[in-house]
Amino acid sequence: MPVLFEKIELGSMKIMVEGDPLMRRPYVVMEANPKRIPGANMKGAKMLADFLLSEEIQKFLSKFGTKEYGGMPLFYPVWPEGSEIPS
Repeated sequence: MPVLFEKIELGSMKIMVEGDPLMRRPYVVMEANPKRIPGANMKGAKMLADFLLSEEIQKFLSKFGTKEYGGMPLFYPVWPEGSEIPS
């Protein structure tokens, strides 16, 4: 993504691999184990995780940045578009 944000020049570089699941850069949200971290805000962590995984936000994230960056989203949903969202 440094090229996308013009931190380095594109020059003669070309995209060689696209869509390979091994090249994904996932963002992860984890809820703390209350037995290991007493006092953790478990309710808030659950709310944040549910929010980020909601259908509305997953769809929003899949389109975020596409207008600014030539159709390339900055984030990819957890599940493929068009497939059933896990419950």
